Amino acid sequence: MSGAKLDGGVEIMAAQAAKSERPVSVMFDDLDLIADVLPDYVLGRRRGLTDEETERRARAALTWAINRILEQGER
Repeated sequence: MSGAKLDGGVEIMAAQAAKSERPVSVMFDDLDLIADVLPDYVLGRRRGLTDEETERRARAALTWAINRILEQGER
């Protein structure tokens, strides 16, 4: 995702998961632990988007990313 940024904690967790010996299926199961994702409204406004458009685009981007990850896991 172009322009996406992760906070330090997420970057560390992603790096640990990449090095993990845990099966991919367990990592996918852990995705269920995510209850909510907060859009970056300030960035959206800087891009000239309304808050509603920012929410819609953030949801669409997250759905796209999850689908790509799941497709990779099926290969």
